[in-house]
Amino acid sequence: MSKLIVRLKGGLGNQLFQYAAAYRLAQENDAELVVDTVSGFVRDKKYKRTYVLTPYPLSAREATPWERLSPFERPRRAFRKRWNALFPFEQRNYIEAEGVQFDPRLLTLRFSGELYLDGQWQSELYFRDYAKELRDELRFVPPQEPKIAPTLRGTESVAVHLRWFESLSDQETFNMQKAYYTKALNHMRSVLRAPQFYIFSDNIELAKTRLADCGDDLNFVVDEDLPGGDALAIWTMSQCKHFIIANSTFSWWGAWLSDTLEREEGGSSVQEKIVISPSTQNEVGVCGWGFEGLIPEGWLKVA
Repeated sequence: MSKLIVRLKGGLGNQLFQYAAAYRLAQENDAELVVDTVSGFVRDKKYKRTYVLTPYPLSAREATPWERLSPFERPRRAFRKRWNALFPFEQRNYIEAEGVQFDPRLLTLRFSGELYLDGQWQSELYFRDYAKELRDELRFVPPQEPKIAPTLRGTESVAVHLRWFESLSDQETFNMQKAYYTKALNHMRSVLRAPQFYIFSDNIELAKTRLADCGDDLNFVVDEDLPGGDALAIWTMSQCKHFIIANSTFSWWGAWLSDTLEREEGGSSVQEKIVISPSTQNEVGVCGWGFEGLIPEGWLKVA
């Protein structure tokens, strides 16, 4: 049987993208899926990321040390990368992403034996045709449902995410600015009846500062509302009906995993879930977001 080993790295949102792309590729090639949960984290001295997909009922197994290219992992990996770069994409047994843009070659790749997959793969296009199966793979069951969850499901709730890449200043480059949230909030108010906004953030006090004077219908979700880790936070976010995401894979997945999907009405498809995403730029400049393939079809992009 063929085997696909995917190297995971980064935070939860990134790991979900990497797993989803690998899952689809393994299914298409009738291959065993194996996750390298170690090598992508051992040298992460800056962010100290770790493997965080254990709360999900994944069908893949964890890689053995030999499958992680241990011992002497760094030189062995470097050699594989250099050697495979000499061959056409479809003949390689070590596939590394070439940039951030969507690479359609991964969709038609067929392999036998062992394949190693290394990269971010941040696009729904890598796994859209396996969306149903992946939502089952990633069906997180909270050990204790947050008290706020029934309220999110029972109102015209909108999850709003603010991700902080740097402190507040006049020279911010990567934080989404207030103008983006003002436009997004006003759009939701114009198309929804009595929306209630629930603010999620890795720094809720900064979020309150950024959204000052943005309306009385804002509800700030504090740590006490989320008695658990990142998987619980994404799950709680996904209980909302609509989404205003940040330039962050974290809220991207909160929106994508939501059960508010399309429904049929009068013979035509009606989009129930509204998702607003930042476009490529904010007021300061390029924010590393919105590259080709990242924003799913049907999501609204706002500058």
